[in-house]
Amino acid sequence: DLQKCFPRLFVKAVSSNKIIGLFGQELAMPCTGFPYSQKSMDIKDPIVIIVSHSGGTFGPLACSNLLQSFSSSIFAVTSEWDTQIGKQLRSMYSDDLLSSRIFSTEV
Repeated sequence: DLQKCFPRLFVKAVSSNKIIGLFGQELAMPCTGFPYSQKSMDIKDPIVIIVSHSGGTFGPLACSNLLQSFSSSIFAVTSEWDTQIGKQLRSMYSDDLLSSRIFSTEV
């Protein structure tokens, strides 16, 4: 567990649809039963890992596009290297040291 190994590290698994609901609209959509809000969720320069089997569904793809304004450290785990989200993240910063942002499960 990353939280136990690194107690000062803030690790949270959050649905991409919840992130889009909170930060991707002009008027934040309240999420019933969801413990985070725009005020309680500090996302200043986070390290983001997006997990999507297909790499092309709306939620993760829109979330990766949205979070590019918050962070340059966005990574994806998908079934193939050449997916829609992979293309989007590879085009982000081609000269960056961490230009390989896509991890493939090859399933």
